[in-house]
Amino acid sequence: MSPAPDLFEKVIGFRAWSIGRFSRHGFPQPPNDDLWSVGNHPVRWESATMTARCLKDRYGLGGIDHSDTVVPHVACKCGIYANHQLGWPSSAPEGMCIGAVAAWGRIQVHGRGFRSQHAQIVALGFVPAWSDAAIRSVRNVADRFGVPLVPLSGLDTVALEHGSPVPINMRPHGNDASAVITEHDLD
Repeated sequence: MSPAPDLFEKVIGFRAWSIGRFSRHGFPQPPNDDLWSVGNHPVRWESATMTARCLKDRYGLGGIDHSDTVVPHVACKCGIYANHQLGWPSSAPEGMCIGAVAAWGRIQVHGRGFRSQHAQIVALGFVPAWSDAAIRSVRNVADRFGVPLVPLSGLDTVALEHGSPVPINMRPHGNDASAVITEHDLD
């Protein structure tokens, strides 16, 4: 097996979060501005920077038992997920928090996105047509994490100030294809 190619800057990606938790175990939660990963792994982001940990198939999604020093693992589903491209270039559902991340460390690349060992939110986006309350909710998160809040249409421009996307020639083709592109921290 050949060594993973090195990237000399952080990798830019885009992802979504939900703000607040509307219910827990069927019981309504009071409104809050907690930032939660969207998807099958409800992980709360407590700061703009996150280091992935494996949830050891806690949710029945096919994870495997492996060392926490190898996250994301090629045979697992762990890591911080991000898309190569902004999924909502001009609009997004109100109540979603869309943002750009700069990722580093071990990175597992897939056709539409990647999973990383470390990621930092570099900007959050909003749609000007959202209600004042929705924009205020995203602004509260942006202020707490110390990141800019920009119109969604400008999110990719701000993201590029913090790194580069995974080069097209390093992205595997096909839905199930993946590749490790770097295993080195970029400080």
